[in-house]
Amino acid sequence: MEGMTKNIGDIISKLPAGVKIIPGHGPLSDADGLKAFHNMLVQTTDIVRKRMAAGKTLDQIKAEGLPEEWKTWASGFIKTDLWLTLVYTSLSAKH
Repeated sequence: MEGMTKNIGDIISKLPAGVKIIPGHGPLSDADGLKAFHNMLVQTTDIVRKRMAAGKTLDQIKAEGLPEEWKTWASGFIKTDLWLTLVYTSLSAKH
């Protein structure tokens, strides 16, 4: 997850003005849309990282879910439980 987050941050820094982005899922986007996605990656990964540091299990993290501001991100392709599992697994693999 951290690699993807870094790569998207790198891409954002190189985007030309007025760029259109065709995502793998969802409608046509732009630089602001990619920045919002990047912010979601950063923030939700940080939430999971902090909960893991507090000694919480994946089940506990999933039970807590995500703050309201991120719930709309989980209404499409990837649901909250799956997203939290992906982030948790990617962070666990680093340790």
